[in-house]
Amino acid sequence: MLRNRGHDIMVLWQGDAGGIKINDVEYNLLQVHWHTPSEHTVNGTRFDMELHLVHNNSRGDIAVVGILYKLGRHDTFLQNFVNNLKSVTEEGIGLGVVDPWRIKFGGRKYFSYLGSLTVPPCTEGVLWTVLEKARTVSKDQLIALRDAVHDGFEWNSRPTQELKGRKERLAKLEANLSGNKDSGEKELLKLVDELQSKLEDMKHEHVVDKKEVMQEVMQLRAENEKLQYRIIHLVRALKDADSKLTL
Repeated sequence: MLRNRGHDIMVLWQGDAGGIKINDVEYNLLQVHWHTPSEHTVNGTRFDMELHLVHNNSRGDIAVVGILYKLGRHDTFLQNFVNNLKSVTEEGIGLGVVDPWRIKFGGRKYFSYLGSLTVPPCTEGVLWTVLEKARTVSKDQLIALRDAVHDGFEWNSRPTQELKGRKERLAKLEANLSGNKDSGEKELLKLVDELQSKLEDMKHEHVVDKKEVMQEVMQLRAENEKLQYRIIHLVRALKDADSKLTL
């Protein structure tokens, strides 16, 4: 469901949307929303947009993943909703199936710290994970987001807060949006999505580098062969296990 909360635009999942595992704790994805400009800075640099993926666990603890964006090519995930931004209300509109796997992280390095929510009531004890590498968003997409927000929050980002003794750390991301997909299948889907995204970007710019596209296709085929081999291996292992149980 797509909702306009006045201060931001949000995509809300009403079923299982997968999740992440942080420090061996499972967190389920609830919703995503956008801020312009970014609420986090890296080495003093503020970015044009920030996407927040809000999760919670069985105890009600909150974990948020932040993805930073700079001006450039359009973001394929946001593009799915651009045409609905002007008309969407607080009650929201149905979107059908929205796969969070389409949200691209852009890299595995991230900053992690314990902070708070960035909107009232600014709940403390939130586990933050902010990706180091910024992705890109187009100028038209930024304008569409800002025009859609109607409560005087066209620039709907909280000022950067002082650390106040809190520790930041830079690490590599080991958890992804999981859903129920096998890891091999997810890797293949990721490659397909990246290839499609690159083709869309090239089409958008009216430029097609045939050599680069063919390299991507060959890589995709290689990954597909690996996945097929893995499936065969798993099927054989399952048959062996069944035969042992029968005996």
